[in-house]
Amino acid sequence: MYSDLYISDEKKILNTYLVRVYNLDLAESKVSQDFLNSNLNNIISLKLWREQLREMIPEGPSKYLDEIISNFNQLTLLGALGFGIPCYMLLRRSAENLLAFLYYIDHPIEYYKKQNPDETRNHNKIGDLQIYIEEY
Repeated sequence: MYSDLYISDEKKILNTYLVRVYNLDLAESKVSQDFLNSNLNNIISLKLWREQLREMIPEGPSKYLDEIISNFNQLTLLGALGFGIPCYMLLRRSAENLLAFLYYIDHPIEYYKKQNPDETRNHNKIGDLQIYIEEY
């Protein structure tokens, strides 16, 4: 399967980088390999969804999906190095970006209003987005 080949190649690239830069070999660690498999599968899924949705969603909200993919890319390296707290921060930011993405694909005008530099506009807070997701 193509995804298995892709994951294997990406793990080799990451392992080579970690050995070269940090002298850290994770190739024999089952926990690390499971983490990398899981994270790389998530990245593949997100990229596939992004490509499938590209024609159906406005460009503005798709930036949130791109940011989630970027967060998972960073999370892969930081997690492999054992930086748990930054990983949690990236996961939280990804959840916030997902909520914003879901809100703005249903309300594209709100996205464009958000981009307006008007200082009097009301900024959406994460709590407002969570309430929206729960209700709709």
